[in-house]
Amino acid sequence: MSKGHPRSSAEKAEAILHETGFVPDKIPLVIDAILNHMPDGNPSTTEAKLLFDANLLDSIGAVGFARLAAGAAVWYHYSTMKELLDYVARELSLTQNLHFETSRKLAQEKIAFTKTAIEQFTRELHL
Repeated sequence: MSKGHPRSSAEKAEAILHETGFVPDKIPLVIDAILNHMPDGNPSTTEAKLLFDANLLDSIGAVGFARLAAGAAVWYHYSTMKELLDYVARELSLTQNLHFETSRKLAQEKIAFTKTAIEQFTRELHL
């Protein structure tokens, strides 16, 4: 089972789903989707692939750049602009793992923005 955020989120979701009377047979599908939504996940069901793509789409574009900038410090304790830049570039490279054509279409503009932001960021770091 995954560590960290996916695992704790899956555990909380499982408890809530049982409490609220969610269809018991479907709970493992929800848990699997949560456990595999991160870029290093290995989603196998349609639902898990949808959550994976949604999470990755949320990590690119203008909002994604801001989210990753905040997360770099809070989640990973990065302290340099170079670490942030490498993190954003890594997330961008993961867009090749999007599962659905609609996800790839939605990502196009966000990918273009993120590439431009990385290029500008790199230029400014070298001033």
